[in-house]
Amino acid sequence: MGFLNFFSNKESSLQCLSTKIIDYSFSSSNAIKSYLCQRYNENSEEFNLKYIQIIFEFMYFFLHIASRSASRLQSGSKINALLNSLCSLTIDNAIKRFFDHWPEDLKLGIKRDFLCNLNNAEINYSVCTKIYLEPGQDVPILDRWRHNKKS
Repeated sequence: MGFLNFFSNKESSLQCLSTKIIDYSFSSSNAIKSYLCQRYNENSEEFNLKYIQIIFEFMYFFLHIASRSASRLQSGSKINALLNSLCSLTIDNAIKRFFDHWPEDLKLGIKRDFLCNLNNAEINYSVCTKIYLEPGQDVPILDRWRHNKKS
């Protein structure tokens, strides 16, 4: 069974997958939330910024896994179109979930930055050859964000 066959009803299946990516990203980020609470006031702007960055990083990761899985089963323009639709749908749903009350120009900026960071994360993830790095090789993600280095 190919990736496209699995998603025979593309819209509802993509919507479901998009929702799961957001839900699991939010759930996964909760494991790190206590660490953030120790470092930042939970009601502060800085806490909220870091927390959203962590949620988005999980989204980049899950979208990358979806891309890798799909690429193993199918190739070509159809799969690229499907993955582009999934990415666009996922960020649109995330913006609706977390930022729906924000002005449109800010939401467009979030989408633009998300897609740029997703491309950067895809590059970083694509060259990753092992799950665990040697001590000293890894740059903790919070340190990258602290120094304004994107994924």
